[in-house]
Amino acid sequence: MAVTPSDVKAKLPEFTSLNDSIIQLCLDAAERRVNLCAWGDLADDGILYLTGHLLKLREQGDALAAGPVQSERVLSVNASYAIDSSVAASALGSTAYGRYYLDLRSLVFGARKL
Repeated sequence: MAVTPSDVKAKLPEFTSLNDSIIQLCLDAAERRVNLCAWGDLADDGILYLTGHLLKLREQGDALAAGPVQSERVLSVNASYAIDSSVAASALGSTAYGRYYLDLRSLVFGARKL
């Protein structure tokens, strides 16, 4: 089954207000990056979450999201963000959708480095 803009809106509701043509552009980009034969039954999930990642990056512009807050100080404003070093090196680690895609990818391809 091919993932559609309606599927994206149903499963990732933060994107319901987006125009279908914008979602389709990101879906097309995600589909080019997910090999259906290699991904098998998880291909649609991979496409869905990679699309969510691409939509989130589009929304953020050039600024990539940081990871979860590891520590924080209010006076003098100091914060640290926790992202595993293997994920931090990848732009996919910059959004929750990208991190979910990475988890799926590790199920498909095992622990080997891609």
